[in-house]
Amino acid sequence: MINQSQNVKVRQSNMELLRLLSMLMIMVGHCLFFTYPNGIQIKESPILPFVLFQFKGLSICSVDVFVLISGWFGIRFKGIRLTSLIFQTLFFSILIYFSLLIWKPREYMTLDALSTIICFHSDDYWFIKAYVGLYLFAPFLNRFIEAATEKELKKFLIFFYIFQTIYGWLNLYGAHWFEGGFSMISFMGLYILARYLRLHVKEDRAKSFYLLNYVLIGFCLGLIAFLLATYDIKIYGRLLTYTCPLVILESVFLLLFFSKLSLQSIVINSLSASCLSMYLLHANELILRPYYCGQIKIWGETQTTLKAFFYSSLWVILFLISSIIIDFGRKKLWNRIELYLKSK
Repeated sequence: MINQSQNVKVRQSNMELLRLLSMLMIMVGHCLFFTYPNGIQIKESPILPFVLFQFKGLSICSVDVFVLISGWFGIRFKGIRLTSLIFQTLFFSILIYFSLLIWKPREYMTLDALSTIICFHSDDYWFIKAYVGLYLFAPFLNRFIEAATEKELKKFLIFFYIFQTIYGWLNLYGAHWFEGGFSMISFMGLYILARYLRLHVKEDRAKSFYLLNYVLIGFCLGLIAFLLATYDIKIYGRLLTYTCPLVILESVFLLLFFSKLSLQSIVINSLSASCLSMYLLHANELILRPYYCGQIKIWGETQTTLKAFFYSSLWVILFLISSIIIDFGRKKLWNRIELYLKSK
């Protein structure tokens, strides 16, 4: 019989596993970052495009899931945690920039490349900037959630997602600050949604119900996008955005599925502590397009489907392992800094 304390640890392990899975899905999703095939290419060779759209349909919810996990547990603002997040981001951005500078000084000895260290461009670690914004506002969101009744929260979420669907999905820039889900405001909506689910929704269905619905929605998203792309109906990309209602629903089903699991693993918890490093290494703008996605695109254009898939899988694993190893050094350094800060 698991006591209440143990049960909390079990659920935390479940969500840490989901956090790892969502980060892996982000890395897989970025593998498909290059241009989607057009109708002529699909009709000439439909199998690979179909598989790619299915991967995208199942993985597009990854960012939403990552944010939902934060809402599921709730963010308790601590200056030392925020400092740790900023330090981790700077650690990777500085390491990446100076490594590339040593490798190709002529190409990277520019103010534009140097400015990526502080995430100066809109695309530079957009997720980190949106998440920091969410972290800063979390205490105020928590007060609203704690003071509001279930009915008030439900009403807020209904109106919020109607508004976002119209101005942040049907027209991705109808309200430019939604930015198709690449924004702090969308993260806030997901955070409140997850808190509502945790506090007011009973998990009274079987695990298979949530998993089946996740897979079904992901398959339908990929299939519909594939069919629209086959006939060059350009709106197919709209289905594969973070503000798409089906993507949000898909992420909720995946979250609820993992909330029903019973897992405990020190290994999972340890790896999860470095999962953000997986994003910081491969999604740096100096790496993402020219090297991470660029190399996969080359394999896709020059190798057979099986070889391209094999090489791309090894590429993802290489980045994953490298990020964990690098983050081990970052954690050692941060532990010393944290001790110093606490002593002061």
